[in-house]
Amino acid sequence: MRFLGPRRALSEDEAGSWFKAKLDNPSRFVIADAESDEFIGFCGIKEIAAIHRRGQCGQ
Repeated sequence: MRFLGPRRALSEDEAGSWFKAKLDNPSRFVIADAESDEFIGFCGIKEIAAIHRRGQCGQ
């Protein structure tokens, strides 16, 4: 949440609401273990350059 949310740890209820909102309106790619399907993290495309049609992931 350091780069995504309110710059603080979320309560369990806040985190649940945040994840539900993101599942309902996806804007990021989920990263999961290929064998267990366990959630590892996610990333999003921060900026897409119109000229080169390339995006940047991360901060």
